Amino acid sequence: MAIFTCPQCAHSQAVEDKHIGKSATCPKCKTQGVVEKEQAPVAFVEEPSADDGRRRVEFASVGPLGIRCDSWIDHSRHINAASTLQIGWWTIIDETLPVRFNKVCGLTVHNEANDYPFELVYKASTCVEVFDEEIKAFEVRYLTFNTWAEHVSTLVAEEIRDGQPGKQFSRTHAWRLFSENEAESFCTSLCFVSRVRLASGGIAVADTGFVLREAQRIAERVTESDLSPKPPSRT
Repeated sequence: MAIFTCPQCAHSQAVEDKHIGKSATCPKCKTQGVVEKEQAPVAFVEEPSADDGRRRVEFASVGPLGIRCDSWIDHSRHINAASTLQIGWWTIIDETLPVRFNKVCGLTVHNEANDYPFELVYKASTCVEVFDEEIKAFEVRYLTFNTWAEHVSTLVAEEIRDGQPGKQFSRTHAWRLFSENEAESFCTSLCFVSRVRLASGGIAVADTGFVLREAQRIAERVTESDLSPKPPSRT
């Protein structure tokens, strides 16, 4: 796939492959730029922990911080083009569970409104595969961190559906955001399969100790309670 990214305002959009290498004009600010081939996220695999070789972490850097505006709204205001900070995706691959990620996954922030006020959401494409035994449901959790490496929230995505070994699931999940400040400072997410309902009736759960150690590599003050979503406040 080809993509045009404006060198001035950072507006980005997909275009036909036949335009790769050619000059194009930004529809937002009219600056000239070059259409390039879209690059896959740059990822690396962490070495397995010494105490458990069946769990590992994969990482990808997926673009500049800021809100993805898919409408006419001024794109340059919401992508931090002046910064080299990149959104980071940390994905835990746990081979002790029958549901595992089959690619690096994580969150980005999008505006879904065609006008002000914004309709801000976290979006994630959850891509997993079933191994070893039949399942009936699974749950994935996403921890979010801001520019200052502080834990902000824990989001939950549930899929209640049957799956045989070899079955792959690709689902897009969204969670509404109510703070533009939180949206623009979102920097990192860590995701893990938290539990799986087995066809046999049992429930397989993640090793929270391993998840916590990985989360504390991003933010030292994360505690085990942060691995679960907070209940809504009562007013």
